[in-house]
Amino acid sequence: MKKKKSYPILIFFLVLIFLSSFTYFLSINRQQSKLEESIKNISTNIYKIFIKRSKNNYKYNIKDSINKDLESEVKSLKTVLELNHTLGRFEYVNATIISRNVSYWLQEIKLDKGTNDKIQINNAVITPEGLIGKITSVTKNTSTVKLLTSSSYKVSIKVNDGYGILTKYNKKKKVFIIEDIDIDLPVKKNDIVETSGLGGVFPSGIYIGKVKNIKNDSDDASKILEIDPTRDFNDIKYVTILEKDYD
Repeated sequence: MKKKKSYPILIFFLVLIFLSSFTYFLSINRQQSKLEESIKNISTNIYKIFIKRSKNNYKYNIKDSINKDLESEVKSLKTVLELNHTLGRFEYVNATIISRNVSYWLQEIKLDKGTNDKIQINNAVITPEGLIGKITSVTKNTSTVKLLTSSSYKVSIKVNDGYGILTKYNKKKKVFIIEDIDIDLPVKKNDIVETSGLGGVFPSGIYIGKVKNIKNDSDDASKILEIDPTRDFNDIKYVTILEKDYD
């Protein structure tokens, strides 16, 4: 059931303001009557109540927004800590994003860890939801990550014991494009796609996404896959950098 709008209250409030203003101008050169004073006092009190409630609502909205931000921060940190328990074969460092250029939002991010934390170029960078990119430049206290969603990214992948190449990210569809999949390889929707470990840049078995769509290339010689990352690359706060040489 829809809540009725309080038009009578609003009209009553506006009438009081009008009467108060009217009686004020009439009383500039004469003494106000008791009725005029009463109208003025009532309208003034209602106005004060209205302002007080507006301020309280504003404070509540700010407090509610802060609480939601804190809850989001705690949730992000919790998932990173849970991820740490699954990284037994790696040495790793947790890092926080310190800057992100709006013009290159899906291209790169900057982290608060560098060579002082043993970070090196080509270290894989992940979140609890999977691979997000690799380190491309490092200073003593910071490092830059080239995101998996950046242009012309090539990653060797594995799906159902078959191999292919992640070639690009489709911003409109928000999917990764995988090419060079064997035409005879059995692949279906929701199959898991992971890094293959070939090429030596990324370790094997790092989650990339799930198969969303499947089609053949123009020559019917191989399959092309659209992969749902199942994570939001627009909302990354904390990451984990894998340090050790990959087996």
